[in-house]
Amino acid sequence: MNGLRANLIELAKLEEIHADADVDILICLPATLITQCEDTLFDIGGQDYHAATGGVHTSLTT
Repeated sequence: MNGLRANLIELAKLEEIHADADVDILICLPATLITQCEDTLFDIGGQDYHAATGGVHTSLTT
């Protein structure tokens, strides 16, 4: 996820699929979406920030 509100529909789908799960689920979101997901059944964490507007980016360096 790249911090787009439109991506929150994916969390709603996951919540529906895993509503009766016997495991804890942690979703790590961009900071721009964390406050919008406080009422989900998931545990919420944060991601590292990257300046790129899309793609997979982590704080790892080579």
